[in-house]
Amino acid sequence: LTKQGCLHVSEAQVEQHVRERMEADGWYVLKVDAGTSRPGSKRRDIPAGHADLVAAIPSILGAADVRFMELKGTNAHTSKARKAAQTAWRLDMEHRGFVCYQAADGDPDPIGSWTDWYEGVK
Repeated sequence: LTKQGCLHVSEAQVEQHVRERMEADGWYVLKVDAGTSRPGSKRRDIPAGHADLVAAIPSILGAADVRFMELKGTNAHTSKARKAAQTAWRLDMEHRGFVCYQAADGDPDPIGSWTDWYEGVK
């Protein structure tokens, strides 16, 4: 348990919870490795700061509803440079009309925080 009395969960456990919850609601959820590139490519295909998970669900208009989520484990902290890249990327996506979630540093209950966000936007 953490000092706040919450269970300590890793980022991988948070991702698993998010994936299971959203897939149960009909979403397609993909893991993204930011800063990676295809073999032989000299450029990054996925920009640094990109969210950890992308989820999509067909909408009634024939398009898809998309969510981007940057997750963290219990009490995790991100370097200033990485946090700045993540925040800039999230703000850019929100400016384009996407719904995004960026976990807060030091959150003692990352699953609870994500669940509150998800319930508010679905």
